[in-house]
Amino acid sequence: MLDGTHRRVTDARCTADQDPFEIGGVRMSFVNNPDGMPVQFIERPHGARGTYEMRRGVRLQMGTAR
Repeated sequence: MLDGTHRRVTDARCTADQDPFEIGGVRMSFVNNPDGMPVQFIERPHGARGTYEMRRGVRLQMGTAR
């Protein structure tokens, strides 16, 4: 998924100094948008929505407090 996003944004005039890479199971990509502003894309392992889910393997319930 991240590789496809990286490819699409670089095809759309964003510039990248390097290809996507992985650190600790998290895939990352850094690009500069056409105005030169840096943008970061991340892909967490196993569809985790945050670091808590990623580290604990527990899916958090999102919604209103009861």
